[in-house]
Amino acid sequence: MESTESSQTSTPELPPNLSIEAVISGLASDLESLRSGRISVQQAQAAANLGKQVFNGMKLVVSARKMLSDAANEVPKVESDVPSGD
Repeated sequence: MESTESSQTSTPELPPNLSIEAVISGLASDLESLRSGRISVQQAQAAANLGKQVFNGMKLVVSARKMLSDAANEVPKVESDVPSGD
């Protein structure tokens, strides 16, 4: 089981296909495919709209983390007399 401290400070990992680099690379690839005629304008628009939604979601996560971080108060460490069992 994960400790409370690490679970509070850890960031969930995204699947590799949802990383910023992967989304940008995919959109760039779609643009090349559109220019070469391998995909239609409608397919390129659909991919661009999906990419836009991914970035909107990322923006919400960044904004929420900033808001929570700005509002957070530092909690002083409490020393315990109870042995940890180590």
